[in-house]
Amino acid sequence: MPTIKARVGSQNAVRVLSNASAPPTKLLNLTDINSTDKTDGNLLIWDSPTETFIMGNDIDRNILISDATSSITATTGALVITGGVGIGENLNVAGLGTFGTGSNSININGSTGVINVGSGVTISTTEGIFTPALIVGNATNSGSLTADTLTILGITTLSSVSGFTTIGGNLFVKDDLEVAGTSNFIGTATFRGGTINLGDGNTDDINVSGEFISHLIPNDDNLYDIGSLSRRWRNASFSGLTTTNTLNVSGESIFQSNISITGFVTVTEGLYYDSDDYDGPNGIAYFDNTGKLIGAASTENALTETYYILTTNAVGIPTWTSVIDGGVF
Repeated sequence: MPTIKARVGSQNAVRVLSNASAPPTKLLNLTDINSTDKTDGNLLIWDSPTETFIMGNDIDRNILISDATSSITATTGALVITGGVGIGENLNVAGLGTFGTGSNSININGSTGVINVGSGVTISTTEGIFTPALIVGNATNSGSLTADTLTILGITTLSSVSGFTTIGGNLFVKDDLEVAGTSNFIGTATFRGGTINLGDGNTDDINVSGEFISHLIPNDDNLYDIGSLSRRWRNASFSGLTTTNTLNVSGESIFQSNISITGFVTVTEGLYYDSDDYDGPNGIAYFDNTGKLIGAASTENALTETYYILTTNAVGIPTWTSVIDGGVF
């Protein structure tokens, strides 16, 4: 405490002297404070290097607010700021942090690591991002989405203004793939494994404009048909061997090359010669020296009586006759 001395002057006045090094600080007039910046709302800040108080808004160390009042509205809490907040470095929120109010609020739970954005988006450190809708860009300007892995569990709609959605790399679909409209596969399309179904009813049409470069082999023997009695194929062209257990021909058939038949041939509606190989009626069928089945001369004018004998003439052609011209009997 400074020493106080009293001295009486010539005018009977008492002057009090103190040996203090400086007069007390006058906060009202700011006479001994660095107050060059007298902007409304400044703080009185202690400056350690000069050991003086200065007026300003630049606090170069952390501020600790020990009040633990929770904020449930924009006007409650240990610190209430009516204007915007600019943060130059990281913002760490311990416990449950809420930004905004109502359905547009952002809720950050530091204990569980879950961020809720309104009622639409949930971000979890263990489960990822959950949202009912995600729009990249806005209604007029489209944005881009880049991801190492994109997993879509529900229905996905890819639409663009131009009508085209382009995928630059491979597209893997784990489960079902449903495409509405016209699908164009340019290049090589390979369907591997399982069953490939083309259409789901007899009203569906299958149009093949290309050409087959492989065999068409059924899965089981003697089980599947080509065409039906009411829906038949028109023309069939084969250059090689055709093997069948039963051949049912209802109309005229023309064979332009040899036919090889192993087994019996049964004809229920008749067997006819070519017009050049038959002289009827009553022509006898026989095989000539080339193995061709032809007909002998007609007996229409030669036969005048019944009970004739079938024999051969001098050149071995079968003929009907009533005369035996020699031989041993």
